[in-house]
Amino acid sequence: MANAAQSTGPRINADELIRLANDAGYRQQVEYSESHRKDAIMEGRFALTSYPSGLSVHLSDLKELQTLSTSMELPPKLTLSVILRGKLDFALGDASFEAGGAGPECFALCIPKQQTFHRRLRANRCLTKVNISVSREWLECRSLEEGGAALDLEELFSEEVAFAKWPASARLIGLAEQILNPPPLSRLLMSLYIESRAMELLSDGMLMLPKHVSKPHTETAGALKPQESRRIATAREFIEAHLDTIDSLEETAAAVGMSVSTLQRRFKLAYGRTVFEYVRQRKLEAARDALLKKELSIGEAAYRAGYRHPSNFVTAFKRAFGATPGEL
Repeated sequence: MANAAQSTGPRINADELIRLANDAGYRQQVEYSESHRKDAIMEGRFALTSYPSGLSVHLSDLKELQTLSTSMELPPKLTLSVILRGKLDFALGDASFEAGGAGPECFALCIPKQQTFHRRLRANRCLTKVNISVSREWLECRSLEEGGAALDLEELFSEEVAFAKWPASARLIGLAEQILNPPPLSRLLMSLYIESRAMELLSDGMLMLPKHVSKPHTETAGALKPQESRRIATAREFIEAHLDTIDSLEETAAAVGMSVSTLQRRFKLAYGRTVFEYVRQRKLEAARDALLKKELSIGEAAYRAGYRHPSNFVTAFKRAFGATPGEL
């Protein structure tokens, strides 16, 4: 079942906004004077819904009634937003951002570590938008499982917040409008309808990211010092020793005393591929060896290589080795 929090009336005060956020798993704070505690701060539709697939959908179609600040603790994640009407200004740490205000616009926000999100409401401003969010772990698991990622996650989730915005396409506008104004459906069908549109919106938006996102600073080729090279070699040895059980970057980084972001950058610099690309390739090679020795079926080899669906395994296998498992 989806975990949903939605405003029950057209007017929302600070206490109601805090409750809605808390119900959806976020710790919300609102800066307001005690004398205005029960005053409405916005009116209209406001909803936060988390789905079992890992998607989180946040929709707003409202008018801001007061000028004040709110804050919320956000975990590492990617958020894709379509602003249909109005303008949004917010801050993460010391960095400030703006989006919208000149027609429908998309923006993407990549948060590499837990951050405090500050949002400024302004009296009489209207805002209509849809946010789709997924955790960094969600993206990493999909990258490993499906055998190919559209984004370089190591660069995207650098030590700095990555932000990009661009004019919304007709398709993304249409998907956002369908999420905001779905047809009358039963509870189950409504959940499936919203989740499917949200997944399409996320997928289409991510295809645009490499064209717009600002790339974080990376080290230049040949910049690794001897000590750094040894530690990266140790990281590779750790991966090889735990290839069948490794499931996160954190354990490899901890084993060599590096931060995750440093490991990501330096591993790619040393070996010409990301940690995930290396792990994926090595698992495919191990699966190929087992198939050649007739030790595993294709389905078993797919599972060992980290693929839930054999068809995805076959596609990745042929891309890597030029032949399908059945042609060995």
